[in-house]
Amino acid sequence: MRRKLLYSLSLLFLSLPLFASSFQEGVAAYSDADYPKAIECFTKALEEGEPSAEIYYNLASAYYKNNDLPLAILNFERAYRIDPSDGDTRFNLELVSSQIVDDMEPTPRLFLSRWWDDISHWCSLSAWRMLGLIFFVLVLVGLFFYFRGRSRSQRQIGFYGGLVALLLTILTNALAYRSYLFTHEDKEAILTSSIITVKSSPDASAKDIVVVHGGLKVVTQQTLSGYTEIKLPDGTVGWVPNNTFEIINNFR
Repeated sequence: MRRKLLYSLSLLFLSLPLFASSFQEGVAAYSDADYPKAIECFTKALEEGEPSAEIYYNLASAYYKNNDLPLAILNFERAYRIDPSDGDTRFNLELVSSQIVDDMEPTPRLFLSRWWDDISHWCSLSAWRMLGLIFFVLVLVGLFFYFRGRSRSQRQIGFYGGLVALLLTILTNALAYRSYLFTHEDKEAILTSSIITVKSSPDASAKDIVVVHGGLKVVTQQTLSGYTEIKLPDGTVGWVPNNTFEIINNFR
C-alpha cells in the first residue's frame, strides 16, 4: 500500500522549472486532465531549450496518463539518464516498466559491473565533475602544505591528505566518465510500436524469431537496409524495422 501511495504521489507531482511558458502551459493542461495537450506543450518546451530531467519526467507522466506505456517508459528513461540520482524517477521507471507485456529474464551481469554502475548513479554527471574538481583543489592544497609547511606535522598532513585527495580525484573522474557514457553514448533503445516481429535478417520475408511488444528495452547494434539489429534482454539477437524503436539517449 505504501509503495502504491508513493507511486501515485510521485507520478502526479509536477515540478516547475522557472523557464519556458510552454512548460507552464503543459502543467496547466495536465492539471485539467488534457493529457494530449500536456504532451504537446512539454514536447515544445524540450524543443525550446536544453534537455531537462524535469521536463522528461513530466512528459513521461503525461504519456502514462494518456495510456501510452512505451513512450512513458522512454521519457522516464531519458529523465533517469540525465539525473540518475532522482529517487522518484527511478521508482516510477521501475514501476511502469513492470507493466509491459514481455517478461524476459535478463542475462546475468558481473557483480562488479552492476556495483560500479550503481555507484555512478548516486550523482548526476555534473555533480561527479564538481566533486572531481573539489578533490583536485584539495590535492593542490596538500602539495602546498607538503612543500611549504613550517613543521613536520604540517608536511605530513599535506602529504597524506593530498594523497587521499588524489585517489578521490581519480575515483570521481572515473565515475564521471561512466556517468557520461550512461548519459550520452549508450546504445539502449525502447521499442515504441505495439507489436514487433523480430526477424532473423534485415528482410521482411526473413524468418520470424520472436514477437515482442512496446516498452521493452533493447540494445541496438548494426543498421542495414532500413533494419537495425537488436539484442533483447534475454540475449536473443534479431532485426527490427528502424521505425519501431527510439534510442533513449537521442535527446531532443
